[in-house]
Amino acid sequence: MSQFADDTNLICADMPSVENALQILADFGKVLGLTLNKEKTKAMWLGRSSNNEAKPLGLKWVSCPTRFLGVHPSYDKKGNDYQIFDLKIGRLQTNLDMWRM
Repeated sequence: MSQFADDTNLICADMPSVENALQILADFGKVLGLTLNKEKTKAMWLGRSSNNEAKPLGLKWVSCPTRFLGVHPSYDKKGNDYQIFDLKIGRLQTNLDMWRM
C-alpha cells in the first residue's frame, strides 16, 4: 500500500487480499467518517492475470495504462518506457531548448 495526499494505491497478490484490503479501508473509514469513492477507483489485473476479463467488487477494471503516482503502468514494456521516460525526456528537452533561446 502506498499513499500520497488523498490517493491510496494497493498492490495485492490475489483476490482475497483485495477483498481484505477493501474491508480494512471500509472499517477504517467508519471510524473517521470516510468512504472509498468507487466511481473514481480503478483496478488493473497484472502479471499472469493480465488477460482476466472479470470485473469483481464493483470496481472499474481497466486494461489501458492508468496514472499511478505519476507513472502509467502498462502491460507493454515499450509503452511503459514511452510513458515513464520518453515523454518526460522530450518535455525536458523542449524546456532546455526554450531556455537556450
